[in-house]
Formats: sequence, structure tokens, C-alpha cells
Amino acid sequence: MAEATVRYQLRSSDVTGKVIDGEAIIMNLATGAYYSMDGAGAALWELLELGCSRDEAVQSLADRYDVDPEVISRDVRAVIEDLIAEELIAVSGGRVAPSAIPVVTTRSEY
Repeated sequence: MAEATVRYQLRSSDVTGKVIDGEAIIMNLATGAYYSMDGAGAALWELLELGCSRDEAVQSLADRYDVDPEVISRDVRAVIEDLIAEELIAVSGGRVAPSAIPVVTTRSEY
């Protein structure tokens, strides 16, 4: 259920994550499961923590990485579905302020 305008939040207080040196380190404290994403995955994690929708995350990543937006959209959908399946994120009813979405001025590898 990675719909374009749906927003996400951490699934529970048992889920925590932090991006350190370009790597997202995510842990489900209830299960003890540990996850790691780097590069675009870490950037996506930060955007989801901010409450971005899938489309907002895709746009932000497309601004940051020199990759076809359709490829980014497909990959973001797959990662969101995986994060939901692993019970790390859930659909949120909240909204993110547009000013909270990071503005990227340089592009890098995907």
C-alpha cells in the first residue's frame, strides 16, 4: 500500500532509526531485528521519518540523484512495502510541512 499521497510514521515506540555517515541504522526493539540502508535508502528513511508521502520522497530523491524518476518511484514503492511488511513504518494521518522537506542542491550517485 505505497500510495502516492499516503504519509508514513514509525510503526511504534519500539522502532528507532538514525542516519549516521550516510547509513540508516534501524532497529525494532520489540523483536531485536536490525536493519541497515545506505545511500538513497538512508535518504528515503529520513524523508519517511519527516512524514513525506511517496511522491514527495520520489521528488526529493529525483532532485538529489541523477536517476530516472520512474526508477526511483518503483524502488521507493518496493522499499516502503518492505518497511511496512517488517513492521517498521505504518500509514500516518499526519501532514508534513513543505518546508520540512529537505532541499537538495547537489546530485550524487543513487
